[in-house]
Amino acid sequence: MLVSPLAWLILVEKTGCELHLPRLSIPRWTRAAEQVQTAIEAMWGFKVIVTDFLRDRPGRDSIVLVELRRGDGTCAKSRAHLWAHLGDISESEIAGPERSIIQRLLVHGTTGRGVFSRIGWIDEALSWIGSQTGVDRSHFTADIKQLNAQADSALVRFDRKDAPAYWFKAAGDPDSREFRVTAALAQLFPAYLPRLVASHETWKAWLMEDAGHPLDDTALPPLLRAVVLRLAELQKASARHITALLASGCGDQRIAVLRIRIPETMECLKNAMAQQNFSNTRRIGDARLQEIGSILETACLTLETIGIPDTLIHNDLSFENILVGRNTCVFTDWATASIGNPFVTFEHLRVQIAQEKKTEAWVPQLTEIYQESWRAWLPSSQIKRAFSFVPLIAVASHFYSRREWLTSDRRHEPQFQSYARVLARQMDRAARVLELVQD
Repeated sequence: MLVSPLAWLILVEKTGCELHLPRLSIPRWTRAAEQVQTAIEAMWGFKVIVTDFLRDRPGRDSIVLVELRRGDGTCAKSRAHLWAHLGDISESEIAGPERSIIQRLLVHGTTGRGVFSRIGWIDEALSWIGSQTGVDRSHFTADIKQLNAQADSALVRFDRKDAPAYWFKAAGDPDSREFRVTAALAQLFPAYLPRLVASHETWKAWLMEDAGHPLDDTALPPLLRAVVLRLAELQKASARHITALLASGCGDQRIAVLRIRIPETMECLKNAMAQQNFSNTRRIGDARLQEIGSILETACLTLETIGIPDTLIHNDLSFENILVGRNTCVFTDWATASIGNPFVTFEHLRVQIAQEKKTEAWVPQLTEIYQESWRAWLPSSQIKRAFSFVPLIAVASHFYSRREWLTSDRRHEPQFQSYARVLARQMDRAARVLELVQD
């Protein structure tokens, strides 16, 4: 729903005598806010800001609230579209609680759902950025790129005409942990994160300077080698700060903690498998899941005896979260940062590198480089032994990093259950490799 704040009107599509909200189709697994912003500019030439999705997560038939920022409002590209009052739109098109929320926005300029679910917040953010940096608004371009948008969270890129862009990120409740963790990491390890420019305590937001472009599958071996070495450097530097990192909000995924949580984890996977209602994919039965749990427990006990130091682990280290600049690389998006076995994070990175056809051939070399970086801390034999158990533990660690799924109602959602089944199959494959090695 596109709102013009000048007249508090809503963009509608006229079909016969009826008025409907315009429909957009958003590709799956893309950033919904970015897709909405891009589609509206392509269709009507409007510069807009997404203020809220009226469901917890974007989905089918979800109403998205969008603020018009630039454009003459004539909809010249489509005669079928016009501006209308909410009262002109039928109850069948917008009904119940959603209509009340929209009415509140049109009357008061805010839905009351969160700090970013209101008209004009982006201008307030620009004023705050100026007060913190001394950068005049005239130095920003007209392009404000939105990647994420919710009532209490945001990810926005502000381009500047003559300097690196700024990234504004806010992680509201229940994800304010990321705000505290990012602030702590920026203070302890500034060379390994994008430069933190300012923070906004009330919004649980922070401003970062652009640090380069995300790593992709065109990366050459020297660059991947540098990424692997930087990762090991950060991990070893973090080993001295475990207490402070846990206090900042990093999750506790030390091996002993993961081992204690195995029954809870396997029960969740069991429930997800029980909900599988199609037969073209292999179902993992309860007996096999129990076997996997036993193998996982053995793997945890073995790693505990090896004595690998606990370090910072990322738990979502995709190519997108590795930013490559002119002289170095940094790591971003620490929403699931935890303390645990460092080899787990490398395993997550190794799997992604192995999945890309252009980089998979370099996996053995990169693994050797990473292991070599740890040989001043651990004997080579212990490192190699630990690596045989890490693939299974890395899947469990990734699953447990979303630990709110284990206790919230989200564990009953089909999307979560489908994802849990994918992880269960990955654990099964890793367990089978261990069984072959032990035999």
